[in-house]
Amino acid sequence: MLELAYLYEIKRVQEPSDKVIEDLNKTIGLKICDLPYSQVIAEAIQQTWTRDPFDRIIVGQAAVTQSILVSKDENILSHYVHAIWKEKT
Repeated sequence: MLELAYLYEIKRVQEPSDKVIEDLNKTIGLKICDLPYSQVIAEAIQQTWTRDPFDRIIVGQAAVTQSILVSKDENILSHYVHAIWKEKT
Protein backbone atom coordinates (compact mmCIF):
# COMPACT_ATOMS: atom_id res chain seq x y z
CA MET A 1 0.00 0.00 0.00
CA LEU A 2 2.84 2.38 0.80
CA GLU A 3 4.47 2.02 -2.60
CA LEU A 4 1.10 2.43 -4.34
CA ALA A 5 0.50 5.60 -2.32
CA TYR A 6 3.93 6.89 -3.34
CA LEU A 7 3.30 6.07 -7.01
CA TYR A 8 -0.04 7.88 -6.82
CA GLU A 9 1.61 10.93 -5.27
CA ILE A 10 4.16 11.15 -8.08
CA LYS A 11 1.43 10.54 -10.68
CA ARG A 12 2.73 7.13 -11.85
CA VAL A 13 -0.63 5.49 -11.08
CA GLN A 14 -4.08 6.99 -11.53
CA GLU A 15 -5.86 5.78 -8.38
CA PRO A 16 -5.06 6.09 -4.65
CA SER A 17 -3.71 2.99 -2.94
CA ASP A 18 -6.86 2.24 -0.94
CA LYS A 19 -8.93 2.25 -4.15
CA VAL A 20 -6.47 -0.08 -5.92
CA ILE A 21 -6.45 -2.50 -2.97
CA GLU A 22 -10.25 -2.39 -2.67
CA ASP A 23 -10.70 -3.10 -6.39
CA LEU A 24 -8.20 -5.97 -6.32
CA ASN A 25 -9.92 -7.41 -3.28
CA LYS A 26 -13.25 -7.40 -5.11
CA THR A 27 -11.92 -8.76 -8.41
CA ILE A 28 -9.32 -11.33 -7.34
CA GLY A 29 -9.72 -11.64 -3.56
CA LEU A 30 -6.47 -9.84 -2.76
CA LYS A 31 -5.92 -9.44 0.99
CA ILE A 32 -3.47 -7.41 3.02
CA CYS A 33 -0.68 -9.60 4.36
CA ASP A 34 -0.68 -10.21 8.10
CA LEU A 35 2.89 -11.48 8.46
CA PRO A 36 4.80 -9.93 11.35
CA TYR A 37 6.62 -6.80 10.13
CA SER A 38 9.88 -7.93 11.75
CA GLN A 39 9.78 -11.19 9.78
CA VAL A 40 9.24 -9.35 6.49
CA ILE A 41 12.05 -6.88 7.21
CA ALA A 42 14.44 -9.68 8.24
CA GLU A 43 13.86 -11.27 4.82
CA ALA A 44 14.01 -7.88 3.04
CA ILE A 45 17.49 -7.32 4.50
CA GLN A 46 18.63 -10.41 2.59
CA GLN A 47 17.60 -8.88 -0.76
CA THR A 48 20.94 -7.20 -1.41
CA TRP A 49 20.56 -7.22 -5.21
CA THR A 50 18.68 -3.90 -5.09
CA ARG A 51 18.95 -0.58 -3.30
CA ASP A 52 15.22 0.11 -3.75
CA PRO A 53 13.64 -0.23 -0.29
CA PHE A 54 10.18 -0.91 -1.72
CA ASP A 55 11.49 -3.75 -3.89
CA ARG A 56 13.35 -5.24 -0.95
CA ILE A 57 10.24 -5.19 1.26
CA ILE A 58 7.92 -6.49 -1.48
CA VAL A 59 10.25 -9.36 -2.38
CA GLY A 60 11.04 -10.01 1.28
CA GLN A 61 7.35 -10.30 2.06
CA ALA A 62 6.81 -12.80 -0.77
CA ALA A 63 9.97 -14.71 0.10
CA VAL A 64 8.90 -15.38 3.70
CA THR A 65 6.27 -17.82 2.40
CA GLN A 66 7.84 -18.48 -1.02
CA SER A 67 4.75 -16.90 -2.57
CA ILE A 68 4.26 -15.98 -6.20
CA LEU A 69 4.96 -12.31 -6.81
CA VAL A 70 3.36 -10.67 -9.83
CA SER A 71 5.63 -7.89 -11.05
CA LYS A 72 6.55 -6.21 -14.30
CA ASP A 73 9.87 -5.08 -12.81
CA GLU A 74 12.69 -6.79 -14.74
CA ASN A 75 15.06 -6.62 -11.78
CA ILE A 76 12.59 -8.43 -9.54
CA LEU A 77 11.80 -10.94 -12.29
CA SER A 78 15.47 -11.78 -12.68
CA HIS A 79 16.23 -12.09 -8.95
CA TYR A 80 13.16 -13.60 -7.28
CA VAL A 81 12.52 -17.13 -8.48
CA HIS A 82 8.77 -16.98 -7.83
CA ALA A 83 8.22 -13.66 -9.65
CA ILE A 84 6.01 -13.79 -12.75
CA TRP A 85 4.63 -11.40 -15.36
CA LYS A 86 2.47 -12.06 -18.36
CA GLU A 87 1.71 -9.42 -20.94
CA LYS A 88 -1.84 -9.24 -22.27
CA THR A 89 -2.17 -10.92 -25.65
